[in-house]
Amino acid sequence: MQDKTQKRSHDVLVRHTFNNPYQAFRLEPGDVVSVRINHFQLTSSTDGAVTDPQPDPRSEKHPYLNGFRIDDSMNISLPVIGAVKLGGLTLEESERKIAQIADRFYSSPTVKVFLMNFKITVLGEVQQPGTFPVYNDKITIFEALGMAGDAGPYANREAVRVTRTRGGSSQLYHLDLTDENVLTTRDLYLQPNDIVLIKAQKRKKYTLNDSRGIVQAMSVFLSIGSIAIALNK
Repeated sequence: MQDKTQKRSHDVLVRHTFNNPYQAFRLEPGDVVSVRINHFQLTSSTDGAVTDPQPDPRSEKHPYLNGFRIDDSMNISLPVIGAVKLGGLTLEESERKIAQIADRFYSSPTVKVFLMNFKITVLGEVQQPGTFPVYNDKITIFEALGMAGDAGPYANREAVRVTRTRGGSSQLYHLDLTDENVLTTRDLYLQPNDIVLIKAQKRKKYTLNDSRGIVQAMSVFLSIGSIAIALNK
């Protein structure tokens, strides 16, 4: 990341401070959440319908088997508590809302909500392209590149694309990772199901073509040389 507004030598350390641009994503239909309610005891009658806390989503191979899916009405259905509308809320807001309702049934409840289907996909000029699960609600594009083994030697870091499908629409973002001002944009933080595409520089194509041409030319010369040697014997 560079200060592109001024010419500075690379050996000069310049400290800049940027405001945190993070904006929490909001839950929507189709999201799968894990809800863990810790409490001392049940305070109201529920006919014994008490379930064990869900396991930590970090240990689950398939989130849909143990999570609660937000339906088209923006609700999830929790044991004991019943239907809770979480659509349109952040994870923090969801925790507060469930805790308020759980207080009617449990003694001193504390709530933790995880998004279990948070994943990102990194494609293009990277060392290890693929789809990666995310266990933190905050992840930057630099962390995503780290998960993919970093960008390759021919990566065009000035033209990175992020495709986002949330809220019923698809959006395309363009980021220049060589500009330090990328730290000021909220697009620095990825959201569930984002696709990061790292384009290759044009010189990669030319370099590969040049190397192939050299190999082909050497093969032709070697073949001609072998034929000439054979004829002169």
